[in-house]
Amino acid sequence: METCPNVIVVVSFLGAVVGAGLLWIAIGPGLSNERFLRTNYRNASLSGIGGVPVVIVGALGSMAILMSVSVETLDAAVGFAGFQLAVGFGVLGFLDDVGGQAGGGGFTGHIAALRKRKVTTGLVKLVGGVMWSLLAAALVTDGDVVAVLRNAVLLAAGANLANLFDRGPGRSVKVAAIAGIALLGTVGFDPTMAPAALAIGAAVGLLWFEMREQMMLGDTGVNVIGAMVALSAVVSLGSTPLWVVTIVVVALNLLSEVVSFSYVIAVTPPLKWFDSLGRMKS
Repeated sequence: METCPNVIVVVSFLGAVVGAGLLWIAIGPGLSNERFLRTNYRNASLSGIGGVPVVIVGALGSMAILMSVSVETLDAAVGFAGFQLAVGFGVLGFLDDVGGQAGGGGFTGHIAALRKRKVTTGLVKLVGGVMWSLLAAALVTDGDVVAVLRNAVLLAAGANLANLFDRGPGRSVKVAAIAGIALLGTVGFDPTMAPAALAIGAAVGLLWFEMREQMMLGDTGVNVIGAMVALSAVVSLGSTPLWVVTIVVVALNLLSEVVSFSYVIAVTPPLKWFDSLGRMKS
């Protein structure tokens, strides 16, 4: 019996919301070990790897979709690619979060460190992320080498863009939700929205804890969110829209090297209001 497409997307989202929230309640104390504590923008100490539930939900949810839906409803490769991205970017983000070399100052900072014969954890994440993105793109792309490379760029750049917005409680989740809503408005409740539904759902499930400053998603969580939202774009959009989205996402990544997104948000009243919505007051 074929699974209703609407059900796949809705159940993925709601299951991820509940699953991530329960996981944090269960394993949050362990993830708040002194070794994993980081200082946030208000100088409060909290867990810097709160995104672990996103990785678990993204990976297990992708495998559940892979095993439960019919091939006519969702290509099995999409489920496997989602699992691969969740695990791959989750591990790379975790290493960056706990590696003690989280700085680097973006692409230019990593390259500058490399010139000094210093390999930052951020550079390891960057190179590893490109490799994982290439593998995932090859799995889900029906096209030539150019299409595979374009999709790999979107996956890697999407993961990094989510990280660039992770400068305050809830910001990356809000940006991912906006991207997901835009994608949903374009393709509807197509089963290919399942990876994005899983990632955004897991982030929403953790949002209350993040806003209450009990934890930060960290690279562990936000890279997975960005990659899985990008995966839904890759497998649901046509060639021309994909080129447009890829160019925009890459341009934002490059723009971040010279423009502070936090500054732009701070000096733009509507953005500042939306960004601060739900946060604890200083």
